[in-house]
Amino acid sequence: MEKILLSCVSVILSLVIIFNFSTQEASAHHVKVTWDGMELKKGQIGSIYIKKSTKIYNYIDGKLVFYKTAKAKEKYRVYKVNEGTQTYSIGSKRYFKINDKNITYKKVPKSQYDKVNTKHKYAFRDTHWGDSMDRVEKVTTSKLVYRVDSEGVMKYKTEMLGYDAYSIYFFENNKLTTVRVRLELNKKYHTWNEMKGLFYYLYDELKADLNTKSDGLLITSEYQQLLNVWNFNSRKIWLDVNDKNLETNASVFYFDPDNYDTN
Repeated sequence: MEKILLSCVSVILSLVIIFNFSTQEASAHHVKVTWDGMELKKGQIGSIYIKKSTKIYNYIDGKLVFYKTAKAKEKYRVYKVNEGTQTYSIGSKRYFKINDKNITYKKVPKSQYDKVNTKHKYAFRDTHWGDSMDRVEKVTTSKLVYRVDSEGVMKYKTEMLGYDAYSIYFFENNKLTTVRVRLELNKKYHTWNEMKGLFYYLYDELKADLNTKSDGLLITSEYQQLLNVWNFNSRKIWLDVNDKNLETNASVFYFDPDNYDTN
């Protein structure tokens, strides 16, 4: 079933003309970069050092709400500086206030940021395009649901954008080419406006997760599908929300641009 869906997506992708970016030669090998005493993660732009116990917040209904206390001498990764809300995003919808005097923020140097974000052919969550099935299983910490070597498919139970999800990895000749993350929606969406609301919520969350200023390319099929496409040097990314099977589905697709070259 997963292979059938991937084939349909491949046909659609081959018909979509996506805006161009200059691509670079990139390695398919995973290189760990240590900065400020921790492993530098994809999308990380800085770190926070806790000088004195202070508050971590959630952002709920437009307001910062206390989540838990960060203890002195702890460190946290920062993925975004939010000028509007004057907060640092540390992932999983958790935040520190920028004006908090009990923290010290340090920005990742561009040279180190580039090593993780642009100079390697990054795919998804510590995997790289061309990785073998064994390699993906080695670096993936989520729970493995199944692995079918003969079909080149691996499925994991995970979380993404605030939802339970399944990440499905697709391989050709034992080389990673595509990842689909299917979100497990916790409610039914009965109208087009409700589906659009879901799409734009996921769009904002994914854009923040990608740490990009690019809006991407929006493609709509009225009353049936909303699709947003980003084309980066190392991967093409789709956010797809649709109700083609009379039930709203939401997925994020990651493609190796070398295998799905529409230019």
